[in-house]
Amino acid sequence: MKKDIYFRIEPRVQNGVVKYYLLREVNSDSRKFRASKLIKTGIMPTDAEISRTILLHGFELEMKCCEKVASYRVENFKYEHAVDGKAYFLLEKYRYLDLRYHDYLTAEEIKDHINDHEYHYIHESAKTNGNTFTFSEVATMLETGRVPNGKFLRDVNEIQNLHTCSVMRNANPRKVTPSFIQRLRNTIVANIHEPEKLTRENEIAVQKQLTKCYKRIADGYHPAEQVFLWHREFRILKPFRIGTRRVAREVVHYMILPFGYPLAFQSSMQTIGEDGRVYERDFDKIIPELFEKYIGNRIPELEAELRRRINEKWDIQRNKLQKQLDIYLPSDT
Repeated sequence: MKKDIYFRIEPRVQNGVVKYYLLREVNSDSRKFRASKLIKTGIMPTDAEISRTILLHGFELEMKCCEKVASYRVENFKYEHAVDGKAYFLLEKYRYLDLRYHDYLTAEEIKDHINDHEYHYIHESAKTNGNTFTFSEVATMLETGRVPNGKFLRDVNEIQNLHTCSVMRNANPRKVTPSFIQRLRNTIVANIHEPEKLTRENEIAVQKQLTKCYKRIADGYHPAEQVFLWHREFRILKPFRIGTRRVAREVVHYMILPFGYPLAFQSSMQTIGEDGRVYERDFDKIIPELFEKYIGNRIPELEAELRRRINEKWDIQRNKLQKQLDIYLPSDT
């Protein structure tokens, strides 16, 4: 059988008997995480038997690896605040599922998936400012360049500005600096509000905030915790008269995406960004709410989609490997 990058067969000798296991291995954080399922005992399983086992248990093994990776990451980061283990576990699970989902996409599907994600983010981000574009109108304008009828120029400019910001983010993944924040602010509000410069005092304050955030992450603190802490401090500082909240939303994604966390899909990060009162409470108490809004309802959707992709890839009848199997599949040992 053609070697598969997701699963492999591992023989193990137990009490003088060779047992063949289906093995799922994942490399994460310079470690290997494994989950296995016994296929059969005695002789090497056939291609059909291997495919059948993956079809029956591939998703189960994937989810076991997911739990191991998520748990390990939660336990091995440092935190400045009291840790809600469940909230951080769900965040890490979301990260894992999104990364694994991409593994099953073709190059064209990845492109479409990324564009769809960006369009949703742009639509939801603009909607919080009263923009009247629907999601389909956002997608159509960005793909074809045609402006929908009856739209205000301000709304059109806002969608185009947010798209420019996403292009900047994806094309230039470097550390955030005060000068970049200045550029980002003027891009977000181009042809909507007048340019506004950071005062020298605010520039120094923003640099201190960024330096603190990046140093904490380098020292092993959880990236999401530190980025959300930066977001709160930046909002409190309010370095711009107009556009601080919009800049903060964009910078959060600019900072967190390089660590493998997905772009917010729904009105999650945008909702957080608009409600300044959320940061008036103790930070450790709002973490579950922040993560819940960031994740939205994506985990069940990603699980279902990942299961479907695995089943499609290893569907024996569809691929006509054989019509019927008589295979020994005992429980895990």
